[in-house]
Amino acid sequence: MFSYIALSEIALSVGPVIDCTLGLVVSIAGLKLLDYIANKADWVSLMHSGVYVGRRGILHWINQMIAWIVILTVTKVIVCVFMWLTSEWLAIAGAWLFEPFQEEIRLELLFVMIVFPGLMNIIYFWIT
Repeated sequence: MFSYIALSEIALSVGPVIDCTLGLVVSIAGLKLLDYIANKADWVSLMHSGVYVGRRGILHWINQMIAWIVILTVTKVIVCVFMWLTSEWLAIAGAWLFEPFQEEIRLELLFVMIVFPGLMNIIYFWIT
């Protein structure tokens, strides 16, 4: 039905949807877990997110930045594994979703590279 290359290209075209849905849920769960751990361990620099005052303000910022980088890294690994495990289903969904654009390749490129990622980023940043 599809070649391997076509499967991977179509699966990657729906990647932003997976990243902005599953990725958002995993990131929020990671933040909730971090908040729980910080409160249990009385880790002041992680308990009060966004507070960078006083002599220790830079340390609070560094701790929060490292925690966020770890959360995002774990999120990206989970999203990547999910996409790898479901690549055939994603390819079928992507082929169906982008079928109307097959005759006009420039319109498909505009949609896939600019419009769709832009909308997903707006939604992602609005929620977070």
